Amino acid sequence: MRGRKRRRKFSGWELFEGNKLSQELQGRKQASTAGGRLAAEFGSNERAVPTVHYLALLERKPGGFDFAKPLADWQLPVEFGILRRLHEAESGSRGTRDFIKVLRILEQHSLPALRSAVQTALELGTTGAEAVRLIVEARTETPVGLFSLDGRPQLKLVRVEQTDVSAYQSLLAVSVPTEVTPC
Repeated sequence: MRGRKRRRKFSGWELFEGNKLSQELQGRKQASTAGGRLAAEFGSNERAVPTVHYLALLERKPGGFDFAKPLADWQLPVEFGILRRLHEAESGSRGTRDFIKVLRILEQHSLPALRSAVQTALELGTTGAEAVRLIVEARTETPVGLFSLDGRPQLKLVRVEQTDVSAYQSLLAVSVPTEVTPC
């Protein structure tokens, strides 16, 4: 095997790279968490890794999406099937990759939130992964509150005069030379 590069096999853990991994034993079960999220559960003879972890690999190799064993029992709402068919009809195999990008939004948001965003995207006709992500994020964002002056008496004394926009009118009256003289 000299001269050949060793390839790293995907194990689903690259999603948690850089996070502290913690292990918990609960009777005969073992749970691994990283970054506050469940990474894997191990039982006596079984191993369960959340399905979302495999999407990073499948995005790079979308041809395996239909045959991936971890996704075999994954039941997605009807809207996701419609979205996938639209993506694949428009772009073929690239459409599968785009659909996987939509599914990867589940790494940060819940399935009901993503389902609602997909429904909205289908209604609007904007089915791209970025559009769906923006819809989800817009719905989960908390609006910025007003800046309260309570407890800040020093700021209550500050007065800002209203801007006189007529001063900018003088900038329009200045003539700009049209000819450039050579040096």
